[in-house]
Amino acid sequence: MSSLLLKLVVGHLAGDFLLQGDRDAANKRTPSVLARHTLVHAAILTVIAVTQPFREAGEWLVLGLLLVSHAGIDAITVRAFASSPRRLLVDQTAHLVAIGIAVQVLAPGELREALASALPVLQARDSWWFAGGLVTAVWVGGVVVGTAVAPYAARLSEMGSGREGLERAGRTIGKCERALIYLFIMTGHEALVGFVVAAKALMRLPEARDRGTRGASEYYIVGTLLSLVWAVAAGLMTRALLGR
Repeated sequence: MSSLLLKLVVGHLAGDFLLQGDRDAANKRTPSVLARHTLVHAAILTVIAVTQPFREAGEWLVLGLLLVSHAGIDAITVRAFASSPRRLLVDQTAHLVAIGIAVQVLAPGELREALASALPVLQARDSWWFAGGLVTAVWVGGVVVGTAVAPYAARLSEMGSGREGLERAGRTIGKCERALIYLFIMTGHEALVGFVVAAKALMRLPEARDRGTRGASEYYIVGTLLSLVWAVAAGLMTRALLGR
């Protein structure tokens, strides 16, 4: 990645995640909190400008407009979306677009160079095989596992067995589990798959010993094993298709 683009992206990440606490992130509707966050980014942009260095007033003006756009994006997204992954996605995408526009104005060759560097990766067949395997392992696997365990879930409901827990937490855990397993297999660290399985088994051990929750425990074990088999199969098949 080129120099200015790299600095602006790293500076943005530092300002939004390293130097911003959870309380400030959740309360940017308050003008004073938004102003404090904007000042942090102003300091970061000043450091970047000095290290470039920028000498013309027009260059500083572009950075000033980037700072204003950052504050505006934050003010809009914090009001338009509840605290959710959707807000984070929209907010960060808008910031990256603003950074891209600023780089295009200040150093158009750098953005072209960065895009040219990324293009071969996006065009490579192996990249598409890897992405396809990841989607198959994580998201397609979620649908397959959910469909397979649906009869057990229905049976648990009939038995009145409790499956209390956070809404959608099980699905999120399953996605993380399959993603880790897939990445471990693709990077040749298959032994680490055992740690994922062991960690999840330890979490369910108390339920397995309790007769009152044995049905729910067996339901989760079936789901976990199906999820494991699917992720391993997706990883091994993708590796075979890549010729590794």
